[in-house]
Amino acid sequence: MPYYETNWIPSAETNASPKAPQERTWLAIAVALLLPLLVVWVLGFFWSGNGNPKSALVLITTEEGGSGTGILIHSDGVIITERRVVMTNSQPAREIDVHITNGAGKRQTYRAEILSTQNQKASPNNASPLQDLPQNYALIKIQGKGFPYITIGDSAQLTQNAPVTAMGFPYVNQLSSNDVAPTLSVHSGTLTRLFPTTDAPTALFHNCKTDRGNEGGALMDARGRLVGILAGNSTEPKDTPKPVAIPTQSLQSIWQQYAQSRATGRF
Repeated sequence: MPYYETNWIPSAETNASPKAPQERTWLAIAVALLLPLLVVWVLGFFWSGNGNPKSALVLITTEEGGSGTGILIHSDGVIITERRVVMTNSQPAREIDVHITNGAGKRQTYRAEILSTQNQKASPNNASPLQDLPQNYALIKIQGKGFPYITIGDSAQLTQNAPVTAMGFPYVNQLSSNDVAPTLSVHSGTLTRLFPTTDAPTALFHNCKTDRGNEGGALMDARGRLVGILAGNSTEPKDTPKPVAIPTQSLQSIWQQYAQSRATGRF
């Protein structure tokens, strides 16, 4: 798996006095046995979901009347979404509510806080805006534990024409006064283009039907793993708008940053 480095594991050799061959052998055996377990533990922090991927998708609404979709990426309530979902006129929304469908099919609402947003232009001015697509995300958090969360796949393994599924909540102007859960839209299709056509694309084009409000939703591979964050339609000059998603591979620093911040007690 390419998302996490493991070369920080201390070497068996140190500057201390040379160890006997038998001691080095036992140390090598211990490292060989423990290293796979450590890698699984680190990857499992974000990699493995815990159930139906649909249960990890949430509806996001803002005080200003905005609506979009988010994805639970950890059981402690961390959600990733497309940046515009939680912004109003380039400013963070005053109040953000997250609506989750519980096991009984009822809606539960939580107030969310923004952990971070990104909208930094990293590429030259003459570059395609698609190169900056991975910057258009936001992390938000709700209070609680034990939330269902999604399994994150490796978008680097995707190829053109691979089957994918887009999932998200259509735009809602006003939720019903009762606790009826919103309806999730699910549409299947294929990947039509990877941009750029390299080992590290910054945009995934697909032909799944998408609805207004699906921004921030999930693009899933054939195994039900998250491989992209729905980002609406591309606005490339002289090109017909086409559905596009942010590849999970390009967001690997987010998983690492949050894991480190959580370990140090920042979040």
